[in-house]
Amino acid sequence: MLPLGKNIPVVDLGTHDQTDILRQILEASQEFGMFQVINHGVPSNLINEAMSVFKEFHALSAEDKAIETSKDPNKSCYMYTSTQSYATGKFHFWRDGLLHHCNPLEKYIQFWPEKPPKYRQVVAIYTAELRKVGFRILEFISQGLRVNPDHFKGELGENQTMLVNHHPPCPDQV
Repeated sequence: MLPLGKNIPVVDLGTHDQTDILRQILEASQEFGMFQVINHGVPSNLINEAMSVFKEFHALSAEDKAIETSKDPNKSCYMYTSTQSYATGKFHFWRDGLLHHCNPLEKYIQFWPEKPPKYRQVVAIYTAELRKVGFRILEFISQGLRVNPDHFKGELGENQTMLVNHHPPCPDQV
């Protein structure tokens, strides 16, 4: 929980002072356990395009979303709404989530939604960029912990999962 009256710390990855970035990350992690990252290098047009395809996905009919997220029998891509299970949940469409594995891409992309048409193309590029930023942050954390800079790239770095939340207006009646 964020202490009252405190702001979420901001870490600027755009500065060339690596020592300052490390200091920002360590202080934020120790004091708050979280931080916002700015100047991370992910192009804003890519972020906007990804947000657009996520909105387009969530604007699909419930039937289309169900079809688009049921292609893998191992459930590497699935949709849930308000509860973890659409089939057994009492309330639907209060909070929708699309969850899917992203890495290794060649293993999972075939199970990603094909609607909207640009989903796979855009999200593949977007998640690759997010992965780079994540590993850069983990390298700083490794340095702060005084462990090998590649410490988190082993088993922890093999998988990547994306969760896209959507909070539509709540229905009038419960």
